[in-house]
Amino acid sequence: MAPTRLRIPLLDHELSETPVFTAANLLEGARIRKGLSKVSVLAGCLLDFDEKLVQHLAATGTAVEDSA
Repeated sequence: MAPTRLRIPLLDHELSETPVFTAANLLEGARIRKGLSKVSVLAGCLLDFDEKLVQHLAATGTAVEDSA
């Protein structure tokens, strides 16, 4: 009996297809899920999953929290 191939939907697509999992789509989904309103943001975005970068920038005064 031949082994069955495990199908992983996230990876099961043609490489020429337009990506669905873009940063914009992921952030929009998170915004909607959290019930947050739309706000203007800078063109660049950095996901800081463990918040170490944010903690460093805040501690050094390089970044401050936005009231939005």
